[in-house]
Amino acid sequence: AEYMGEYHPEYVKVLMLTAGAYRWVSDFSTARALYCLCEKIQKSLSLSCSLEYSTILNRIGLTYSLQGEYRKALSYYHRCEQINRRVVGVIHPLSASTLVTIALVYDKMSKFSAAAFYNTTALRIYVMLEVLEIFLGYR
Repeated sequence: AEYMGEYHPEYVKVLMLTAGAYRWVSDFSTARALYCLCEKIQKSLSLSCSLEYSTILNRIGLTYSLQGEYRKALSYYHRCEQINRRVVGVIHPLSASTLVTIALVYDKMSKFSAAAFYNTTALRIYVMLEVLEIFLGYR
């Protein structure tokens, strides 16, 4: 295979898998550094409004959350949620799942009203998805 360089989406996939392995063994600083490199590459390729980019932001948020750095985690999760909304729409399982993740972080911060808001919003999306599936056979 021809060498494609580090500024290539396939290289980002390899970095994501490698970062996941570091996250798995609780080496969060190395994992986050690799995820941030993925973010930089995706931006340079003008792919910052894609589900792949959203996943990168989600993983960076996860590493911060696992280390108890909830404010930093939220900033990445909110960016992830905005991209998901633009790419797949509001009434989508991915959008709802991201809202639940945001709610969990607010819960860990003891910001229960914010957690309730995001959980309720996610629940409304899941209910709408069920209604669409029941009445239109759509999901």
